[in-house]
Amino acid sequence: MFKIKSAIGLLVALVAISSSFLSSWAVPTVPAVVLTVPANGVAGVETDQRIEVTFNKPINRSRVNKKTFAITEKDSTSPIDGTMSYSNKTRKLSFKPKHQLSDDTQYVVRIKGAEAKKHGLRDFRGNVMKSDYVWSFRTGSNAVTDVISEANSLIVSSTSPVNGSFDILRNASVLATFNNNINSSSVGFTLARGTSPVAGIVSNLGKNSTFIPTASLAANTTYTATVTTQVQDLAGNTLANDYLWSFRTGDELDDSEPTVVTVSPVAGVSDAALNSTVTAEFSEAMDPLTLTTTTVSLKQGTTLVPGTVTYSGKTVVFSPSAFLTAGSRDQAVINNQVAELAAYQMVSEYIWCFNTRAADIDPNLDRVAPQVTVVSPANGTTAVALSRAVSITFSEAMSPATINTTSIVLSQGAALISGAVTYNGNTGVAVFTPTSNLDINNGYLLTVTTQVTDLAGNALAVNKVSRFTAGQNQHATVALGAAGTFTVLAGSTVTATGFAVVNGDLGLSPGTSVTGFPPAILTGTSHVNNPTSAQAQLDLTTAYNDAAGRTLSPVVVAGNIGGQTFGPGLYKSTSTLAISSGDVTLDAQGDPDAIFIFQIASAFSVTSGRQVFLINGAVPANVFWQVGTSATFETTSVFKGIILADQSVSFDTGATLDGRALARIGAVSLDANTITRP
Repeated sequence: MFKIKSAIGLLVALVAISSSFLSSWAVPTVPAVVLTVPANGVAGVETDQRIEVTFNKPINRSRVNKKTFAITEKDSTSPIDGTMSYSNKTRKLSFKPKHQLSDDTQYVVRIKGAEAKKHGLRDFRGNVMKSDYVWSFRTGSNAVTDVISEANSLIVSSTSPVNGSFDILRNASVLATFNNNINSSSVGFTLARGTSPVAGIVSNLGKNSTFIPTASLAANTTYTATVTTQVQDLAGNTLANDYLWSFRTGDELDDSEPTVVTVSPVAGVSDAALNSTVTAEFSEAMDPLTLTTTTVSLKQGTTLVPGTVTYSGKTVVFSPSAFLTAGSRDQAVINNQVAELAAYQMVSEYIWCFNTRAADIDPNLDRVAPQVTVVSPANGTTAVALSRAVSITFSEAMSPATINTTSIVLSQGAALISGAVTYNGNTGVAVFTPTSNLDINNGYLLTVTTQVTDLAGNALAVNKVSRFTAGQNQHATVALGAAGTFTVLAGSTVTATGFAVVNGDLGLSPGTSVTGFPPAILTGTSHVNNPTSAQAQLDLTTAYNDAAGRTLSPVVVAGNIGGQTFGPGLYKSTSTLAISSGDVTLDAQGDPDAIFIFQIASAFSVTSGRQVFLINGAVPANVFWQVGTSATFETTSVFKGIILADQSVSFDTGATLDGRALARIGAVSLDANTITRP
């Protein structure tokens, strides 16, 4: 009876583990646009400008054509003729117009996604871009200048939904947020399905403009939103060019109510500063029109505290008109009339209480100035990735209304760099994301000005400045081609001993012997000496040669690299390499696209129990280990990345890999291991 129960238990465990891995493996990453040149909404673009689009992953080159990419003059359906090219190494599509563009003319660029059906842009596995991606720019007699963030410039700093997003709820409103407060009577916000306008109402409040459709949007349909140059801020400034973005709806309607996630001062605190502001962060983007002093209030007893309400991102701020009373008990109330963008209101009021500092405590006020504790990239950093965003960590919670492109500025010489600023109240981190790539070998200056304040209104004591230089040690990814569909790929044999799990596809070519499955578990498909695995081996050779042939700014490593931390870049070993005396940490420094390439001329080994840790945004799919002969992973080692071995890859008992084991000529050997495709 005991043996039967054990066998049944083992079977249940195997099924559960297999299901778990299969679930995680089966969710594909779809193609998406991460960068465009020119940027959306810019003016003054040169008439001989090359149009460039960078994607989040390699795409199928055969899908890069006039059916998936088109540039037209605004209000025209005739595409501009030109030459198109695409590189999987840089993930960049480039379009060079055959003739110079017309001067002082608005152009619209569209990349087609799922709605184009068979013509939608796809990756090598057939995953289609879920939504069209659209943006616009205007040519001019002067070259485009990267100057924004001044009070006399109006820009769109963020949108909801974001450009290229998909599965958007059909009854959601569309929101555009600007860098300045806009005129409440401004018009010029439209939504369209193809060329058909969508009926709706536009409401403006503070820095937010909301388009509210009068009826639910159609399911699985692409819509294009446009904010035109008719929109004005309170000083009469307008956009330099129309701002366009697109998104695709899903099947569902939004039927969920918003909730309050975090508040400040924290409920129950007994020593809140007398000059505190009251903030609440919601679970989703809210309708700014519902956030007023009627729906967001503060009371001392039954007496309402006078003040003002502002909203940014997902955070509402109530700012009292005067200091709070010392030793008072205050009650903050967000009533159930506040609503998210699909008009769903909170289920019930959200109430929390706090006490202010007593009168005999000195000081009664929060007079402590906030500080910048961390800037990434750090001051003096060189060879910063050209696509890098800049993050700023503060010593305390900051007022979201003061974190913007006026108070946080990136400059190159006298020119200000265009970009957008976001702030996360939970982490206290602000991020400046440049609109387009930085220029190689140029120095940049980040300035966090004294305009930023904490929730009590205390400003930064002095401007915080940090300098860095953009470089090119951020390598392009190593394109795996068809080899990128496999978790395990070998040339001679694949063997599994004991309870091994391969999460994904297994390939073998030209060999024919795969043993140990079952009892080993394969959650994907086995391709043994067939056209699929043969093509994968050809592409593996190309990827191996690419990784081995990189020469840009290599850092020499040798012997044992255990106990060391490595940033993004190229690392070269002229002999064997090992991780033996300590663990290895790969630090992406906040860049989720950071690439790590290790060139190892001979054998590579990881001794028992040693691990590779990925921090600050590093991901296994962007870590490449090119091994000149064979790679060995001893018992219970934990490894991350893509292994490109010329000969063989072997795993001892209990070793795990979050990545891919790809061997050109020899075998891949498993022994009670778990291999998980990134």
